[in-house]
Amino acid sequence: MRGSTIIATTFCMDSSGFESDYRYHAGHTKAAIYSLGDDYFAVGKNAPKDVVGQPWEMHPDQWFAEKHGTKLWRARMAVEEKPAPAPAAPAKKIRFTVSGFGAFPADMLCYDSCYAVTAEDVASIALDTSEMRAKDSRRLVHLETTKFSGPTEARWESFGWKIVDAAFFPSAIQTAGEYLDSRPAAPAPAPEQTQHTPGPWQHTRGDFLSICDSDGVKRGCAPIARIAGGYNAETRAEARANARLIVKAPEMRDLLREAADYLSCIPETAAGGDDDAGKLAKRIRDAIGEKP
Repeated sequence: MRGSTIIATTFCMDSSGFESDYRYHAGHTKAAIYSLGDDYFAVGKNAPKDVVGQPWEMHPDQWFAEKHGTKLWRARMAVEEKPAPAPAAPAKKIRFTVSGFGAFPADMLCYDSCYAVTAEDVASIALDTSEMRAKDSRRLVHLETTKFSGPTEARWESFGWKIVDAAFFPSAIQTAGEYLDSRPAAPAPAPEQTQHTPGPWQHTRGDFLSICDSDGVKRGCAPIARIAGGYNAETRAEARANARLIVKAPEMRDLLREAADYLSCIPETAAGGDDDAGKLAKRIRDAIGEKP
Protein backbone atom coordinates (compact mmCIF):
# COMPACT_ATOMS: atom_id res chain seq x y z
CA MET A 1 0.00 0.00 0.00
CA ARG A 2 1.25 3.49 -0.83
CA GLY A 3 2.62 5.60 1.99
CA SER A 4 0.24 8.44 1.13
CA THR A 5 -2.73 6.08 1.60
CA ILE A 6 -1.43 4.91 4.99
CA ILE A 7 -0.95 8.49 6.20
CA ALA A 8 -4.36 9.63 4.88
CA THR A 9 -6.16 6.64 6.41
CA THR A 10 -4.44 7.10 9.79
CA PHE A 11 -5.87 10.63 9.99
CA CYS A 12 -9.23 9.77 8.37
CA MET A 13 -8.51 11.96 5.33
CA ASP A 14 -9.47 11.46 1.70
CA SER A 15 -6.62 9.54 0.04
CA SER A 16 -7.69 10.25 -3.55
CA GLY A 17 -5.99 13.66 -3.75
CA PHE A 18 -3.56 13.31 -0.86
CA GLU A 19 -0.48 12.63 -3.01
CA SER A 20 -0.84 15.81 -5.06
CA ASP A 21 -2.08 18.04 -2.23
CA TYR A 22 0.44 17.21 0.51
CA ARG A 23 3.59 15.80 -1.18
CA TYR A 24 6.70 17.74 -0.06
CA HIS A 25 9.21 18.65 -2.81
CA ALA A 26 8.37 15.68 -5.04
CA GLY A 27 11.48 14.33 -6.75
CA HIS A 28 13.89 16.18 -4.44
CA THR A 29 13.89 13.80 -1.47
CA LYS A 30 14.95 10.16 -1.26
CA ALA A 31 11.83 9.22 0.67
CA ALA A 32 8.26 10.24 -0.18
CA ILE A 33 7.59 12.97 2.37
CA TYR A 34 4.30 14.73 3.03
CA SER A 35 3.73 18.07 4.75
CA LEU A 36 0.65 18.24 6.96
CA GLY A 37 0.16 21.21 9.24
CA ASP A 38 3.39 21.82 11.18
CA ASP A 39 4.70 18.27 10.67
CA TYR A 40 6.37 16.18 7.98
CA PHE A 41 5.32 12.55 7.56
CA ALA A 42 6.85 9.54 5.82
CA VAL A 43 6.25 5.79 5.76
CA GLY A 44 8.92 3.09 5.85
CA LYS A 45 10.52 0.42 8.02
CA ASN A 46 13.40 2.80 8.85
CA ALA A 47 13.44 6.53 9.53
CA PRO A 48 14.02 8.64 6.37
CA LYS A 49 17.56 9.95 5.82
CA ASP A 50 16.25 13.25 4.44
CA VAL A 51 16.68 16.18 6.85
CA VAL A 52 13.59 18.37 6.50
CA GLY A 53 13.04 19.71 10.00
CA GLN A 54 13.60 18.34 13.48
CA PRO A 55 14.80 14.70 13.88
CA TRP A 56 12.45 11.95 12.69
CA GLU A 57 10.49 10.05 15.33
CA MET A 58 7.84 7.36 15.24
CA HIS A 59 4.30 8.73 15.27
CA PRO A 60 2.20 7.60 18.29
CA ASP A 61 -0.51 6.04 16.09
CA GLN A 62 1.14 3.04 14.37
CA TRP A 63 -1.98 0.86 14.12
CA PHE A 64 -2.70 1.13 10.39
CA ALA A 65 0.98 1.24 9.39
CA GLU A 66 1.75 -1.93 11.37
CA LYS A 67 -1.17 -3.67 9.67
CA HIS A 68 0.79 -3.23 6.44
CA GLY A 69 4.19 -4.17 7.85
CA THR A 70 5.68 -0.69 8.00
CA LYS A 71 6.03 2.35 10.28
CA LEU A 72 4.75 5.93 10.26
CA TRP A 73 7.40 8.62 10.87
CA ARG A 74 6.99 12.26 11.85
CA ALA A 75 9.42 15.20 11.88
CA ARG A 76 8.41 18.47 13.51
CA MET A 77 8.85 21.50 11.31
CA ALA A 78 11.64 23.81 12.49
CA VAL A 79 10.21 27.01 13.98
CA GLU A 80 12.04 29.30 11.57
CA GLU A 81 10.79 27.47 8.48
CA LYS A 82 7.07 27.53 9.24
CA PRO A 83 5.41 29.11 6.21
CA ALA A 84 2.69 31.71 6.44
CA PRO A 85 -0.73 30.08 6.10
CA ALA A 86 -1.87 29.84 2.50
CA PRO A 87 -5.13 31.63 1.65
CA ALA A 88 -8.17 29.43 1.88
CA ALA A 89 -9.03 27.91 -1.46
CA PRO A 90 -12.61 28.29 -2.66
CA ALA A 91 -14.39 24.99 -2.73
CA LYS A 92 -17.83 23.48 -2.83
CA LYS A 93 -19.35 21.55 -0.01
CA ILE A 94 -21.81 18.81 -0.78
CA ARG A 95 -24.66 18.30 1.63
CA PHE A 96 -26.39 14.98 1.12
CA THR A 97 -28.86 12.70 2.87
CA VAL A 98 -28.65 8.94 3.22
CA SER A 99 -31.47 6.59 4.12
CA GLY A 100 -31.14 3.14 5.62
CA PHE A 101 -31.81 0.90 8.60
CA GLY A 102 -29.76 -1.02 11.12
CA ALA A 103 -26.20 -0.12 12.06
CA PHE A 104 -24.89 3.03 10.37
CA PRO A 105 -21.79 2.29 8.21
CA ALA A 106 -19.47 4.57 10.19
CA ASP A 107 -16.40 3.78 8.08
CA MET A 108 -18.11 5.70 5.25
CA LEU A 109 -17.46 8.88 7.25
CA CYS A 110 -13.75 8.41 6.61
CA TYR A 111 -14.17 6.98 3.12
CA ASP A 112 -16.23 9.95 1.90
CA SER A 113 -14.61 12.51 4.25
CA CYS A 114 -18.04 13.50 5.53
CA TYR A 115 -19.54 14.47 8.86
CA ALA A 116 -22.94 14.88 10.49
CA VAL A 117 -24.78 18.18 9.98
CA THR A 118 -26.69 18.38 13.27
CA ALA A 119 -26.57 16.90 16.77
CA GLU A 120 -29.59 14.78 15.84
CA ASP A 121 -27.61 13.29 12.95
CA VAL A 122 -24.72 12.50 15.32
CA ALA A 123 -27.15 10.67 17.61
CA SER A 124 -28.63 8.81 14.65
CA ILE A 125 -25.18 7.66 13.54
CA ALA A 126 -24.37 6.39 17.04
CA LEU A 127 -27.76 4.71 17.54
CA ASP A 128 -27.41 1.14 18.83
CA THR A 129 -29.88 -0.88 16.76
CA SER A 130 -28.86 -4.33 17.99
CA GLU A 131 -32.09 -4.69 20.00
CA MET A 132 -34.39 -3.00 17.47
CA ARG A 133 -36.51 -4.41 14.69
CA ALA A 134 -35.20 -3.51 11.25
CA LYS A 135 -38.24 -1.43 10.28
CA ASP A 136 -38.00 0.55 13.51
CA SER A 137 -34.37 1.49 12.84
CA ARG A 138 -34.91 3.03 9.39
CA ARG A 139 -33.87 6.70 9.42
CA LEU A 140 -32.42 9.62 7.47
CA VAL A 141 -28.97 11.03 8.23
CA HIS A 142 -27.83 14.42 6.85
CA LEU A 143 -24.12 14.72 6.01
CA GLU A 144 -21.63 17.17 4.48
CA THR A 145 -18.42 16.56 2.56
CA THR A 146 -15.82 18.62 0.70
CA LYS A 147 -14.65 15.59 -1.28
CA PHE A 148 -14.27 16.79 -4.86
CA SER A 149 -15.94 13.73 -6.40
CA GLY A 150 -18.82 13.77 -3.91
CA PRO A 151 -20.25 10.80 -1.97
CA THR A 152 -19.64 7.28 -3.30
CA GLU A 153 -23.13 6.07 -4.14
CA ALA A 154 -22.25 2.46 -4.96
CA ARG A 155 -20.34 1.94 -1.71
CA TRP A 156 -23.17 3.39 0.38
CA GLU A 157 -25.55 0.96 -1.34
CA SER A 158 -23.20 -1.96 -0.57
CA PHE A 159 -24.00 -1.31 3.12
CA GLY A 160 -27.74 -1.16 2.44
CA TRP A 161 -27.92 2.65 2.60
CA LYS A 162 -29.00 4.90 -0.25
CA ILE A 163 -28.28 8.54 -1.10
CA VAL A 164 -31.70 10.17 -1.41
CA ASP A 165 -30.72 13.83 -1.77
CA ALA A 166 -27.60 15.89 -2.53
CA ALA A 167 -27.01 19.63 -2.94
CA PHE A 168 -23.92 21.67 -3.78
CA PHE A 169 -23.24 25.05 -2.22
CA PRO A 170 -20.13 27.31 -2.27
CA SER A 171 -18.05 27.64 0.83
CA ALA A 172 -14.46 28.12 1.89
CA ILE A 173 -12.36 25.35 3.36
CA GLN A 174 -9.18 25.68 5.39
CA THR A 175 -5.85 24.25 4.49
CA ALA A 176 -4.57 21.59 6.86
CA GLY A 177 -2.16 24.08 8.47
CA GLU A 178 -4.86 26.70 9.01
CA TYR A 179 -7.18 24.09 10.49
CA LEU A 180 -4.58 22.84 12.96
CA ASP A 181 -3.66 26.40 13.98
CA SER A 182 -7.31 27.43 14.41
CA ARG A 183 -8.34 24.69 16.82
CA PRO A 184 -9.23 26.09 20.26
CA ALA A 185 -6.77 25.32 23.01
CA ALA A 186 -7.82 22.52 25.34
CA PRO A 187 -9.06 23.82 28.71
CA ALA A 188 -6.63 23.46 31.60
CA PRO A 189 -7.47 20.37 33.68
CA ALA A 190 -9.01 21.00 37.08
CA PRO A 191 -6.74 20.06 39.99
CA GLU A 192 -6.74 16.32 40.70
CA GLN A 193 -9.48 15.65 38.16
CA THR A 194 -9.22 12.89 35.55
CA GLN A 195 -9.78 14.35 32.07
CA HIS A 196 -11.08 12.30 29.15
CA THR A 197 -12.39 12.86 25.67
CA PRO A 198 -15.94 14.28 26.09
CA GLY A 199 -18.82 11.96 25.21
CA PRO A 200 -20.89 10.73 23.63
CA TRP A 201 -18.64 8.08 22.11
CA GLN A 202 -19.50 5.69 19.30
CA HIS A 203 -17.92 2.68 17.65
CA THR A 204 -17.47 1.93 13.98
CA ARG A 205 -18.84 -1.17 12.30
CA GLY A 206 -17.17 -3.95 10.37
CA ASP A 207 -14.13 -6.10 11.20
CA PHE A 208 -11.93 -3.24 12.45
CA LEU A 209 -13.76 -1.66 15.40
CA SER A 210 -12.69 1.81 16.51
CA ILE A 211 -13.95 4.01 19.35
CA CYS A 212 -14.51 7.64 18.30
CA ASP A 213 -16.13 10.69 19.85
CA SER A 214 -18.89 12.34 17.81
CA ASP A 215 -16.86 15.51 17.19
CA GLY A 216 -13.86 13.42 16.25
CA VAL A 217 -15.65 12.25 13.14
CA LYS A 218 -16.07 15.89 12.11
CA ARG A 219 -12.48 16.80 12.87
CA GLY A 220 -10.96 13.81 11.15
CA CYS A 221 -9.12 12.81 14.31
CA ALA A 222 -7.49 9.50 15.08
CA PRO A 223 -9.76 7.13 17.06
CA ILE A 224 -9.78 7.14 20.86
CA ALA A 225 -9.14 3.39 20.85
CA ARG A 226 -9.28 0.35 18.61
CA ILE A 227 -10.80 -2.99 19.60
CA ALA A 228 -8.78 -6.11 18.88
CA GLY A 229 -10.24 -9.54 18.26
CA GLY A 230 -12.97 -8.86 15.69
CA TYR A 231 -11.31 -10.60 12.79
CA ASN A 232 -13.21 -13.90 12.69
CA ALA A 233 -16.66 -15.20 13.57
CA GLU A 234 -15.47 -16.72 16.85
CA THR A 235 -14.24 -13.47 18.38
CA ARG A 236 -16.30 -10.85 16.52
CA ALA A 237 -19.27 -11.03 18.92
CA GLU A 238 -16.98 -10.51 21.93
CA ALA A 239 -15.22 -7.59 20.22
CA ARG A 240 -18.54 -5.89 19.47
CA ALA A 241 -19.70 -6.42 23.06
CA ASN A 242 -16.46 -4.83 24.28
CA ALA A 243 -17.01 -1.87 21.93
CA ARG A 244 -20.60 -1.37 23.15
CA LEU A 245 -19.37 -1.37 26.77
CA ILE A 246 -16.55 1.09 26.13
CA VAL A 247 -18.71 3.65 24.29
CA LYS A 248 -20.97 3.82 27.36
CA ALA A 249 -18.03 4.88 29.58
CA PRO A 250 -18.72 8.67 29.51
CA GLU A 251 -22.42 8.12 30.22
CA MET A 252 -21.68 5.68 33.05
CA ARG A 253 -19.17 8.14 34.54
CA ASP A 254 -21.81 10.90 34.57
CA LEU A 255 -24.36 8.57 36.19
CA LEU A 256 -21.85 7.52 38.85
CA ARG A 257 -21.07 11.17 39.58
CA GLU A 258 -24.82 11.84 40.04
CA ALA A 259 -25.07 8.82 42.35
CA ALA A 260 -22.14 10.07 44.44
CA ASP A 261 -23.71 13.53 44.67
CA TYR A 262 -27.02 11.98 45.76
CA LEU A 263 -25.34 9.83 48.41
CA SER A 264 -23.46 12.86 49.71
CA CYS A 265 -26.78 14.64 50.34
CA ILE A 266 -28.00 12.01 52.81
CA PRO A 267 -28.11 13.80 56.19
CA GLU A 268 -25.67 11.47 57.97
CA THR A 269 -23.18 11.74 55.10
CA ALA A 270 -23.60 15.50 54.68
CA ALA A 271 -22.87 15.92 58.38
CA GLY A 272 -19.56 14.12 57.96
CA GLY A 273 -20.67 10.80 59.39
CA ASP A 274 -18.71 7.67 58.54
CA ASP A 275 -21.78 5.76 57.32
CA ASP A 276 -22.15 3.25 54.47
CA ALA A 277 -23.50 5.90 52.07
CA GLY A 278 -20.48 8.12 52.69
CA LYS A 279 -18.08 5.23 52.15
CA LEU A 280 -19.84 4.27 48.91
CA ALA A 281 -19.77 7.88 47.65
CA LYS A 282 -16.02 8.02 48.34
CA ARG A 283 -15.42 4.73 46.50
CA ILE A 284 -17.39 6.00 43.49
CA ARG A 285 -15.41 9.24 43.35
CA ASP A 286 -12.14 7.33 43.65
CA ALA A 287 -13.21 5.00 40.83
CA ILE A 288 -13.99 7.86 38.43
CA GLY A 289 -10.91 9.84 39.42
CA GLU A 290 -12.56 12.64 41.36
CA LYS A 291 -11.96 13.98 44.83
CA PRO A 292 -14.86 14.84 47.17
